[in-house]
Amino acid sequence: MSTRDPDVKFYSSKTLNTFNNSFNIPFVLRDNNSFSCAHNLIPDVSEFTISGGLGSNPDWLTDNDDTTCNDENAQTITVRLATPHPLTWVRIVVSDTANLTEFQLGYQTSTTGVALCDNARSARVDDKTLDIFCPTSTIVTHVTVSGLGVSTLCSLFISG
Repeated sequence: MSTRDPDVKFYSSKTLNTFNNSFNIPFVLRDNNSFSCAHNLIPDVSEFTISGGLGSNPDWLTDNDDTTCNDENAQTITVRLATPHPLTWVRIVVSDTANLTEFQLGYQTSTTGVALCDNARSARVDDKTLDIFCPTSTIVTHVTVSGLGVSTLCSLFISG
């Protein structure tokens, strides 16, 4: 994580065992001794490219607030990673539970176009949160999220 939240005591990770695989899930311990999943999981993001004329780096997607959401104009979100790395999983938070599973996840390498995560597996965290596991063996430069669910997207976290 590139910036440190002043009320965070430490960053750590917890192992999530699912689908016969283990994944390290970052979390934080805050000064009030509450634990939460670590936000800012998008490592060294340079820019977001968003369809629908929203421009780049919209506040609702970069504010670490799951209650601020897409204004329903964006149809596709592409994140360009400043430091390319293999993709492990993506966490999506939506405002409308009906759209929780209405996403397609893709990625791009420096030599290919967008490839869909055909072998992706998902795990519902709660009514509005979905983790999509899409481990790649190649270095990923861009992550793309599309589908009907993007219209109610509130947060997007990417982990390598």
